[in-house]
Amino acid sequence: MVEEFFEWLESFYAMKGKLQTAVIYALNQKVELLRFLEDENLGTSNNIAEQAIRPIAIGRQNYLFSTSMKGATANAMAYTIIETAKVNAINRKQVI
Repeated sequence: MVEEFFEWLESFYAMKGKLQTAVIYALNQKVELLRFLEDENLGTSNNIAEQAIRPIAIGRQNYLFSTSMKGATANAMAYTIIETAKVNAINRKQVI
């Protein structure tokens, strides 16, 4: 079915605009788009990777609003500690 889709796509002619951009993109990425069908270890979604980098992107956006170098350093340390705890599955509250 996927091969039939690409055959149809290759015969498709879009004059211009977003549809043409999408068709050209799909055709240029055919090998990569089909790779998941050849290797059962590959998934069709990259949600895990997207979720892993989301805190970094949010942190990067928040750093723009740091008013001093000390504030930016404190934000970086806090995000580092939080993300390290997540990676190591530390999800407990401790009373100091």
